Amino acid sequence: MEKNGIQLRSQQQLQPQQNTQSIASASALLPDEATLTTIERLSDYVIESGEYAKRFRNKAQAVMVMLRGHNLGISFDSAIDHVFVVHGKTGISGQLMLRLIYERVPGAIVEFDDSIDRSKKCVVKMGRPGHKPQQFSFSIEEADAAGITRNRDGSPNMVWKAYREDMLRWRAVSRGARIVFPDAIQGCWLQSELTEIKTHEDFPDAVEAPQVVSVDVEHVYTRDELTDLLKSFNRATDNRWSYHMARQELLGIKKDKGDPLTADEINRLCHTILGYLDSHDGGNHE
Repeated sequence: MEKNGIQLRSQQQLQPQQNTQSIASASALLPDEATLTTIERLSDYVIESGEYAKRFRNKAQAVMVMLRGHNLGISFDSAIDHVFVVHGKTGISGQLMLRLIYERVPGAIVEFDDSIDRSKKCVVKMGRPGHKPQQFSFSIEEADAAGITRNRDGSPNMVWKAYREDMLRWRAVSRGARIVFPDAIQGCWLQSELTEIKTHEDFPDAVEAPQVVSVDVEHVYTRDELTDLLKSFNRATDNRWSYHMARQELLGIKKDKGDPLTADEINRLCHTILGYLDSHDGGNHE
């Protein structure tokens, strides 16, 4: 049928083409067969190497992280070091969050206010080219009110105590990024944010008052795992802490040197050390 010299198609004629386009569009959102094969093969290498034994407990976890990395548009090795799946949500390192912003939003504005005491509050201006920057902040008062600067038993969280400026900075960046650059970071959270929110709670649009989860209930750490993590921590911080010193300095528990670590103390130490390593080196603990 023609109208005013323009050929028109009926709804029935259009439908097959629309269906084909929908299928093609959906397929474009999925990794192709060659990519999936590569991910599966790489996951075998990752697990067999033993280098990431503390990072992944099985092949499926490695595959999930690499798939998330693929969706974020980063290389597989970057995904292994900077992408985390916690409670069914994707968490990323602060370094990767900034990288995604800078790479995907040319001219992005990310300016920190260094006139403020950075041990008490981080203030950052974030904006897109051609738009007025918005100001975001995260303070130690907010962190204290949320309970994330202390462990479950009320003792100080030594990662927050020793690296307060870094933790405040990443929280301020994350808060602003989810509002100004949600497309660049695809709605991802910081890995440390996800571990501090209880699994049964709904996730708010911004982290205002997350709950502390001091032990990963999905995995019980062993003394051997603590030994390896403590070695990595000592190398990263230029310390020579023993189990006794780590328990005292990181958990605030003072006991005689001869008192053995309890299973709960091992879990809490591993969790605390992992929190430090993940926030400072992107999760590569080896």
